[in-house]
Amino acid sequence: MKKTYALSIVSFFILLMTFYACQKQETVPLQNSDQIKNAQDWFKTQKITNYSPEWDKAKIVKNLKTEYMVLKINYPIDPLKNKIESYLVITGSNGSFTGKIIESINSDIKEDQYPILFSYLFEEKINTPNIQGEILSFDINHKFI
Repeated sequence: MKKTYALSIVSFFILLMTFYACQKQETVPLQNSDQIKNAQDWFKTQKITNYSPEWDKAKIVKNLKTEYMVLKINYPIDPLKNKIESYLVITGSNGSFTGKIIESINSDIKEDQYPILFSYLFEEKINTPNIQGEILSFDINHKFI
């Protein structure tokens, strides 16, 4: 009787963990112009002059708890032998925003990897993203965190 009860509890937790791990994470084009405008207003107050985000190509990455606005930026880096892609990632709402610059060096970050990567960089460092190459994280002024 006790073995059956324990087996039922273990099975329930395995099922629950499987459901939790399979919840949908999505990347969608950003349609909410108010959200873009609020993020742009916040960005302008930061007095950043060395790069400009591509606001017209903004995307939202939805994770379990958080939404991230992802914007490609052309940070002035001479890539020489490396392939470098830079992104401004903003999270928050109602004027309370935070942001980071994420740079991938010699790696192709696929959009389906965004939720795990951003959750790793912004929140708990639980699931390490499986990405080839290197990922650097900076504050919005391009200073190491």
